[in-house]
Amino acid sequence: MPGWKLLRVIATFSTHGLLYDRGHRYQLDLIGEGSLRGELEEQVRRQGTQELVRFCGFTADIEKAIHNSLFVVLVSEKEGQGVVTLEAAAFGRPTLLTAVHGSIDLLPPVRKLKNGAVFGHVKQLADTLEEWFSNPESAVHEGECFFEFLRMLSDPSAIAEKYEEVYQKMLEGSV
Repeated sequence: MPGWKLLRVIATFSTHGLLYDRGHRYQLDLIGEGSLRGELEEQVRRQGTQELVRFCGFTADIEKAIHNSLFVVLVSEKEGQGVVTLEAAAFGRPTLLTAVHGSIDLLPPVRKLKNGAVFGHVKQLADTLEEWFSNPESAVHEGECFFEFLRMLSDPSAIAEKYEEVYQKMLEGSV
C-alpha cells in the first residue's frame, strides 16, 4: 500500500475529531515494508498515537496476521483487483473498502455494515470504522458474506456459464 494511502488511514485513527478524539483506542497494524515507513513512523510519533498504530514490517505468515484481525482495510484511489480482499475473504475476514472500481466489484451485494467509503473522505471512513468496531458480530458475519460471494464469483462453472451467456448473445446479435 503506497504511503499516501497509509497517511489517510493513520489520520483516520488519530486526528481532528475522528476515532481517537471520540475516545476509541483501536489498534491499526501496518504489515509490510516500504520506503515511507520512517516518514509514517514520524507522523505517528508527532501525533502521539504510538499505542494505536503498530508497524509490523514484513511477515511471511499473512494468514496469522489476518486471523488476528477483526477485518482488513484497503484504502485505494485506484485498484485493479484487491488481492488483500481476496486473501482476507479466504480466511473469513471482510475488507472495508473505498468505493473505487476494482474494489467495489468485490463487495457482496447483501451487507449489514456500511462499506465503500468515498476515497479521501476521512470522516466517512472514520464513521464506517467506528460502526465496524462497534459491531464485531456483524463484522464476523460480513467475513462469511465476503467468503461466500467471492467463492461464487470464482467458481469455474459459474464463470463458464457467464461466458456461454455472452457468446450466445453475440451469436444472436444482441450484444
